Amino acid sequence: MTEKELKCNNPWIDVAKQYEGSEFLYSKSKEFVCDSDKRIIEDFNKSAKDENKYKLNIPAYPWYGNPLKANVIVLSLNPGYVEKESVIAKVIQYIPEEYTKGYTEHLRKILTLDCEEFLPPKLGADNMTYRDLANLHQSWYWEDRLIKAFVNEETGPKFEDVNKKFAVIQYIGYSSEKYATLKKGIKLPSQEFTRQLIEYILKNNPNAVFIVARNKSMWSNFLGSLWGEYKERFIESKDYLGQRFTKNILGNDAYEKVINAFKI
Repeated sequence: MTEKELKCNNPWIDVAKQYEGSEFLYSKSKEFVCDSDKRIIEDFNKSAKDENKYKLNIPAYPWYGNPLKANVIVLSLNPGYVEKESVIAKVIQYIPEEYTKGYTEHLRKILTLDCEEFLPPKLGADNMTYRDLANLHQSWYWEDRLIKAFVNEETGPKFEDVNKKFAVIQYIGYSSEKYATLKKGIKLPSQEFTRQLIEYILKNNPNAVFIVARNKSMWSNFLGSLWGEYKERFIESKDYLGQRFTKNILGNDAYEKVINAFKI
């Protein structure tokens, strides 16, 4: 499969088309869900606890950054929902488009696998950059973790080096306060594409390494034979909840492998 063919199979393209202006950051009328996933997600939400229900009126994040361009890719569960970030999203909707267009375009390009970096560039109007807006929206979650884990005098990579070669792939792309599994044996159609995406990366980017941030057994079952065939490419994190990736958490050898991947 070529990269072009892979992108054509991407079920999230139609969702990206709904990301209009900045309204999609917190929509009062739309749900951002793949058509093929909709029935399964709706059935799940009908019986799930409130903390486990998927929030469909905010952006979906099946991955963040561009896994096709990254050399270090985190495998996680699903994006967490934080109420204060939705409050911030409502505020962003009142900011003039000249200040927000780079950030909202970045989110659209993430879904279509066309963005260039993990966080958007330091561009924008009146010294308020699109990265500032992304960090505000995300409570500086990922920038703080990347800097603390990988950017220091000992490791070598600068933040911009890390930002260009880092991505996160979620097991399920929809946000909830707490993750809960679907009924046994059920997989979302969009997850089939996630597996295709990971397989494509494993076979076409020999420099890519994967940090398994959460639920190693689930990911190994999901990937099946790929897990065994490319076992040396998967690094298990010991920090299940915090998603921190320091040397103490990953171990010396694994950490060195990650740092080297950023430098290629």
